[in-house]
Amino acid sequence: MGAPAGPAEVLRGRLYPSLFRSEAANKKLITWVWRNVYNGFARLRFVASGVEQRVERSAVSRHLLADLRARGVAVTDVQEIGAERELAELRGRYRAEPAGLSLEGGRRHEPLVQAFARNAIIKDTVDAYCGLVTSRQQAGCILHPSVPQEHRRGNARWHVDFEDLHVVKAFLFLSDVDEDAGPTELVPGTHPQGEHAL
Repeated sequence: MGAPAGPAEVLRGRLYPSLFRSEAANKKLITWVWRNVYNGFARLRFVASGVEQRVERSAVSRHLLADLRARGVAVTDVQEIGAERELAELRGRYRAEPAGLSLEGGRRHEPLVQAFARNAIIKDTVDAYCGLVTSRQQAGCILHPSVPQEHRRGNARWHVDFEDLHVVKAFLFLSDVDEDAGPTELVPGTHPQGEHAL
């Protein structure tokens, strides 16, 4: 009896049409189908929206888009995108952590996070990266308490977010995040458009 199949082997051919031996080639094909067939109307709206020209005129957007395409991640600060007011208000509101916040954190509906998600530079960059007019999903506030890393319950370890193939995540940190604070990490170039796509 052979070894049990791992999660990636069980999912092979179910998440992406296995037309090619290369999983990266399969993902590139399904990305094209996802963009131009399943989301054809959003693609047409994108082409007519002028986003590409706005991104081209903005040095910040061009830089963020180039980083997203090359590495799968882009980092900026609130001053560059003009979101200082939202960050200052969020920091003020959450200077004291909400009572009863568990070690895993908690979700909150936060209008200021919605304002951040509507930021023109962020929205245009995400639309240009996806090649269509995107919509915000789950733009909420996930709060994690300020506790030393040794008191946290492990982490998600290295994994592939198969369900996130066509999702762009944006994080707005209210305080500096270093290695001891459990940062989100990724392997550059393993995103769907990357040279090392998984």
